Amino acid sequence: MKISYRILFINFAIVVLILGSSAIAFYSIMYNVLSSQQSKYLLNASNDFNFDTKDLLQESDDEFQYIVGNNIENMFNNSYLNTKNIDFILETQNSNSDVIIKKIYKQNVYFPPSAKANSLK
Repeated sequence: MKISYRILFINFAIVVLILGSSAIAFYSIMYNVLSSQQSKYLLNASNDFNFDTKDLLQESDDEFQYIVGNNIENMFNNSYLNTKNIDFILETQNSNSDVIIKKIYKQNVYFPPSAKANSLK
């Protein structure tokens, strides 16, 4: 029984055409699915970061309000600041002043020597 080369070539061309089109379809579908998943993960990560940042800022604000409510002068009498979220507190003469009247900071916070009380310059 003789198999014609023409029939073999047509069958081979059909198989290559089907495999090529299925590979292109698979790549297209997988690219869209993976891009969609990546976008969802990125959006969720961004939302989680925003939520955690707002939560941390709220905790810091609450902690500062607690310190102010419980006589902040007592805090300036201590040698170091003992808080969870606040690294330092500075008191100036007025809101636009660059002269520091009082300061307190955590033990691991470094203030340069030029940042002495009564002079920030």
